[in-house]
Amino acid sequence: MGREALAEAMIPVIGRLYRENNVVTSIHGRSLINKSTMNILKLTELFAPDLMAHRLNAFERHYTWIDPHELSYFRARISQAPRDSEHGIEIVRTHCITP
Repeated sequence: MGREALAEAMIPVIGRLYRENNVVTSIHGRSLINKSTMNILKLTELFAPDLMAHRLNAFERHYTWIDPHELSYFRARISQAPRDSEHGIEIVRTHCITP
């Protein structure tokens, strides 16, 4: 199942969790309640590794006054974010089953 199909499948689960249990599902602190498939994908892309690497390069090029060591968190996210995403998708596939 592709990313768009997974995001689309999440929408009814997110709505039901909110309606029935008052659970607010979020990505990076942003609520997914009443979000479209494309909104969900945009939120997930905030931490896409290629985008993160591009932004990190721009920071290093344009903000030379920033100590490179201070960007280490973001550098680590380039390899960690895909693992985090895969883990999150596995949780959804395992536990968010619509009857």
